[in-house]
Amino acid sequence: MIGGLLVDNLSWRWIFYVNVPIGLLGLALAARMLPPGRAIGISGDAPPTLDWRGLLMLSPGVAAIVFGLSEYGQHRTPAVTIAWLPMLIGVVLVSLFVRHALRTPQPIVEVRLFGSRGFAAAAATTFLVGAALFGSMILLPLYYQLARGETPFDSGLLIVPQGLGAAVAMNVSGRLTDRYGGGRVIPFGLLCLAAGTLPFAFAGAHTPYWLLALGLVFRGFGLGGSMMPAMAAAYATLERNQVPRATPMLNVLQRVGGSLGVATFTVILENGIEDRAARGEGPAGAFAHTYMWAVVATLIALVPALILRREEARARRAGKADQRKPEPIAA
Repeated sequence: MIGGLLVDNLSWRWIFYVNVPIGLLGLALAARMLPPGRAIGISGDAPPTLDWRGLLMLSPGVAAIVFGLSEYGQHRTPAVTIAWLPMLIGVVLVSLFVRHALRTPQPIVEVRLFGSRGFAAAAATTFLVGAALFGSMILLPLYYQLARGETPFDSGLLIVPQGLGAAVAMNVSGRLTDRYGGGRVIPFGLLCLAAGTLPFAFAGAHTPYWLLALGLVFRGFGLGGSMMPAMAAAYATLERNQVPRATPMLNVLQRVGGSLGVATFTVILENGIEDRAARGEGPAGAFAHTYMWAVVATLIALVPALILRREEARARRAGKADQRKPEPIAA
């Protein structure tokens, strides 16, 4: 809603300018409220150092891949140099970062955590949910504006049901995760996310708004029932001293998944709009086709989610077995 007001009344640049006061407020609150002590991670008592080499490989590598995908969507072919060359450079840089991270004691992202099958499954779920969720999020305002002729502010109002559904689901899913574990909650969240996206996968230029609003509520349920439980389940598979290093890993995976999802779905949408425009059709069909891919991506995320459920159940049984072992009697 705020973004719609800014675009309608000021300029699209204010979508970025508005981050400045929010960032300054966040810095002030962090300086005042965050504890001054350093978290002890897997590096033990070694003084923390910023992994500059890893930073200079990972960040440009991911950015190059996203840029190459965007150029592929614009030119509609990967054969152009401006599309395949950045993607190739990005893949090489990310591969070099993985090699570097396995050899340095304090990498900027701890890839060794993937040695745990439970954490690897939770990380894959977080990545795929980020791609499906945030990738399809960019389509919502575009659908309402391009296919339905709504203003940016009205588009923001029409997306509100998703936020309401997420607010309710995060509270409920948090309690369920504490009681049953994230592995049992995530599949239901993913199914809600897929079910909430289906109305848009079959939407046209005259689909009732109440049906789309109902789908957004279910998408909100899926958001609250998948993203946070996946992160909680990932932490549950780790030792306590590994958690500080896992936090940036999960955040990076979520952001990278979202960025790649946005780039991929934008490519599919642009190609669909151009193809239908050449046939004299409106853009609604292109949005429906793109949302169908979002449904597919969500269902693919069920695979690591089910693996995570199995690993979490196995860890729970092992923990109960350890609790039943008698303590050794002192001599």
